[in-house]
Amino acid sequence: PPIQGDSEKLGRAFLNIVQNAFQATSKWGKVTIETGLNNGDSPLPNGQGAVFVAISNTGSYIPPEDRQKLFTPFYTTKDRGVGLGLAITHQIVSAHSGVLRVESDPAHGTSFIIFLPVAQET
Repeated sequence: PPIQGDSEKLGRAFLNIVQNAFQATSKWGKVTIETGLNNGDSPLPNGQGAVFVAISNTGSYIPPEDRQKLFTPFYTTKDRGVGLGLAITHQIVSAHSGVLRVESDPAHGTSFIIFLPVAQET
């Protein structure tokens, strides 16, 4: 279903996460992108239906103590980075009334999941 939003800003948000996924994946790792409709357990207010985009990679793990800081401006775990990509991405998603989640597990890797509200029919 359609969503409403600024395609340029949302494109930047998706690109930030995709770049991070590739940078955090080993040579033999894998990056996947999955999209779908989330009606049942939507993290949006009032259980509003949401479109989700999950960007996942294998071979990377983010410990819980680091996950809490990921969206803080200037926080980075990279040698060469300023720590603004995920902070900006979080801001863009929030400005579109969406939610950005991160899930990480040492055996399977890391997923960033963006939930955006389904556009209201007019």
